[in-house]
Amino acid sequence: MTVTLERQSAWQTRPGWGIAVDLTPGEVVNARRVGILKKVIVAGLVLVLLLCGAATYLTLDDEWAAEDAYNAEQARTAALQQEVRQYADITLMETTIGQTRAQVSTLMAHDMDYVNLMAKVRARAPEGVVITNISVLLAEENGAPPATTGAAGPAVIGTATVAGKSTSIGALAPFVKSLSMLRGVDEVVPTSNTKTELGVEYTLSMDITDELYTHRFDPNAEANAEANAGGAQ
Repeated sequence: MTVTLERQSAWQTRPGWGIAVDLTPGEVVNARRVGILKKVIVAGLVLVLLLCGAATYLTLDDEWAAEDAYNAEQARTAALQQEVRQYADITLMETTIGQTRAQVSTLMAHDMDYVNLMAKVRARAPEGVVITNISVLLAEENGAPPATTGAAGPAVIGTATVAGKSTSIGALAPFVKSLSMLRGVDEVVPTSNTKTELGVEYTLSMDITDELYTHRFDPNAEANAEANAGGAQ
């Protein structure tokens, strides 16, 4: 058996029960709407304030970070300046030493090792030849400018005179040839030969060139010293 229930509307069950009337006063309705609107406005203001506060905090945080970085750099700069002041004396000494070396290099540009030159001349004297005197005269000392032996050759800076005694005139020939082979020596010429009871008294004259400069006080003294040692005879 099947039972069917049908729900009838209010008008069908009870006449007039389907009528509904909202009797809430308009003032109350408007008040409720105003209250809701106020809540929305307050929430919006709170949100705006929160956003402004967050933006202000971020700005201040960047400013504080920049200020911290600036203070750190200021402290580092002060520390570096303090270190510079500690080494100021050393820097001044190095500067003074550099200036002194430059002045010495200029003043000693024409430095020549006379002792070494005389030793080489004496070493070239063959048996039977005796050297009694060696004198060197630089061209600058007489106020004359140095001459040159050629366009690409070394410059003549002065003359040297060798005097002594020999057993014979023939013994002087190999001595003159040997002296001509010395580095920094050019134009070796016998200037006088005087025969005596004991042999011959002679005088030789020769030009000396700028190859005899030591360059010990040049800025590149070590390189020049190696070059001079390699070319010395």
